[in-house]
Amino acid sequence: MKNKILVICETNGDGARERMSLITAQVRSAGTWWHHIRGVWLLHDSDSADEWAQRLNPCLTPGDKLLVLVLEVRESQGLLPKRAWDWLANNFLAE
Repeated sequence: MKNKILVICETNGDGARERMSLITAQVRSAGTWWHHIRGVWLLHDSDSADEWAQRLNPCLTPGDKLLVLVLEVRESQGLLPKRAWDWLANNFLAE
């Protein structure tokens, strides 16, 4: 079963941009991902939140922040481009 995973990451200080690039590369390895808001990714992946946190932690330094959650989405709303909503409808909101 695939999980609906929310990843929120903030990198700070020297090398922040490079570390965010490392995070982005790791997230893109999931295959099915969404990224329309800086520092926020939605993944449709079989790994757990713990597995994702372990994968991403080596890319971070102590001043950075990371939150990884497995979600059960019941409702959604927001202001996003059509292609973002299309991805959500097909990969994240559909049961």
